[in-house]
Amino acid sequence: MKRWTTEEEKLLIKNAKYDHRGFVCNYRELTELIGCDKSNICSKIRRMRLEGKLFEIYWDDPINPPASSYSRMDEKRIISMYKSGCTISVIAQDLNRTEYAITNKLRKLFKEGRLSKRNRPYTTEDINLLIREIKFDENGYVKNVEYLTKVLNRTKIQIFPKICRLRKEGLIKTKPDRSKSNKNWYESIKRQNELSYRLYLSKQKKPTSFADEVSTKQK
Repeated sequence: MKRWTTEEEKLLIKNAKYDHRGFVCNYRELTELIGCDKSNICSKIRRMRLEGKLFEIYWDDPINPPASSYSRMDEKRIISMYKSGCTISVIAQDLNRTEYAITNKLRKLFKEGRLSKRNRPYTTEDINLLIREIKFDENGYVKNVEYLTKVLNRTKIQIFPKICRLRKEGLIKTKPDRSKSNKNWYESIKRQNELSYRLYLSKQKKPTSFADEVSTKQK
């Protein structure tokens, strides 16, 4: 087990980012910053929560409670739908889960060897659709990748290499200005800061139940 220094603890406290319920959502960044694997980070976060050094998980959320575990039937359904070519959004709707939850579950199934990633070649129609629908920000970075994943029924990991090849072939003329940053990056940082701030505010006052909120509005 890793022995943590005081400085490493301070780094963890300062740089940990949370979603709206208090779950840490930047493990990759923390592993690179501190220089240890995710399992060590997870164990340390659990201990520091118990010691009161980090936020507790905000379980009492009547609007968006923590997701239940997946049953065997759920897993079989996800595997079957994915193999049949369904998009993550379709799978999420079918199982009444978020796209984020389905993406994480697929990652686990890939890691466990229970599912192989789809490898569909791009057709002429796919390429024409990609070229026609792709949009760029003012610095030349792709700004509608979420939309492209849906219309092409592919993941980001599958789309970006294809964009790079089309740029090399001259079929996509717009190229990113590497001296400037991607506008989407700024937006994601802004959203993360807003989430962290809302989490901070939620810790300052006792949460109001959904039933209380409804009764108050009716008065």
